[in-house]
Amino acid sequence: MRLASCNIFFASQLDVTDRKQYELRIVEEKDRFEKAVSDRTADLREANDQLKSALSIKDELLHEVDHRVKNNMQIISSLISMQLRTIDDDKIKASLQTTLGRVEAMSTVHRRFYQSGDVTHFDIAAFVRDLASDLVVATGRPDIRLDIDLEPVQVPAEKAAPLALMVNELATNAIKHGLSSERGGVLSVTTRHQGDRCRITVADDGPGMIEGTTTSLTYGKRLVERLGKQLQAELRWLDAEPGLQVEITVPIAQRLRGQ
Repeated sequence: MRLASCNIFFASQLDVTDRKQYELRIVEEKDRFEKAVSDRTADLREANDQLKSALSIKDELLHEVDHRVKNNMQIISSLISMQLRTIDDDKIKASLQTTLGRVEAMSTVHRRFYQSGDVTHFDIAAFVRDLASDLVVATGRPDIRLDIDLEPVQVPAEKAAPLALMVNELATNAIKHGLSSERGGVLSVTTRHQGDRCRITVADDGPGMIEGTTTSLTYGKRLVERLGKQLQAELRWLDAEPGLQVEITVPIAQRLRGQ
């Protein structure tokens, strides 16, 4: 009876030893796994910090570029303004004044990028509001009323400049040709976000467009159409009855690289 009891006792001891060894192996594997996870997490955290630093430097550089471009355009504007004061020919002065407006529109785009915290997108609605208001105020004419209905729309940064030039051209021509000093009237501008597209409408209640009436008008139309083609935009020149209405519908969804 004693011998049997001893055998049972030793068998029990062997079972506990195996279990303890198994538990130790589990603990060791767990420690190795946790260390590997910790090391990997540290590597990812370091890589993430490096990526954030690189993106921050990129944004700073882009802001600096926009700031310098804006300053250079202001210099160009000043040179054109100085030249205007030396010219007596009304047609040449009008042409230079139109060029000055285009340069100032571009300068405004870069100023907005410089002041913005986002260098990848551009608030076209805010730009349109300021541009239209400035153009009407610059005329000094109380007989022109501004009617704006703007929905916030963010467009990709690379489309900001040509789109801003198009709006500037259309609004300038509407004031110059549609709302002449003999007529006055209303300048209407709207922006809409339509899925992956942006629609901008510029209209006046003047006599509408008569092809070939003025060189500056037809040149402005060609410029808008060329810029629209560059943006893959759809352009519609409509009789507003009265006046002219131009619709710009441009895709604003950014494509993935390689598409």
